[in-house]
Amino acid sequence: AASDVYKRQYYMSPEMASGRPIDHRGDIYSLGATFYHILARRPVFEADTPLGIMLKHTTAQPVPLYMVNPKVSIGLWEIIQRMLEKDPNDRYQTYDELLSELKMELLAIQNRERESTDFSDHKEIIPLQEEVSSLQSGTSEETPAYTDTIPASEAVPDIESERRKRALAID
Repeated sequence: AASDVYKRQYYMSPEMASGRPIDHRGDIYSLGATFYHILARRPVFEADTPLGIMLKHTTAQPVPLYMVNPKVSIGLWEIIQRMLEKDPNDRYQTYDELLSELKMELLAIQNRERESTDFSDHKEIIPLQEEVSSLQSGTSEETPAYTDTIPASEAVPDIESERRKRALAID
């Protein structure tokens, strides 16, 4: 029915829109269009008529998702972009391949979030942050003077001299 086409045009694969044979890769395209719609809060393509939207699915390139929603990682956009490829051969060929990529990106996102917000495992950062804060506020009791020499107690031994001494001792 015509109303079914009207409801589906936002998620319709290019091959379906142009009347070519479809397979599971068309579903991957439709899922990509759904992801895009959810994350952008707007469809991949818009036009005044259902036919105009279908035409865009076959010819137009979507606006990069990270430009519409800056919270979307470039990695996630690349996955969705591949799902939205016009040629089915350029899309993910299996659901397992797609799922594997999505899982890897989810882990990458979680790791980036953890690295940028969790300092509880880095106890050495807290004193450093306090030191920086005290220097910025001018409340530091003493500011260490800069020297370009290393105190003798912290000097690294001259390995070559040690080797020469041992060689002479052996002779």
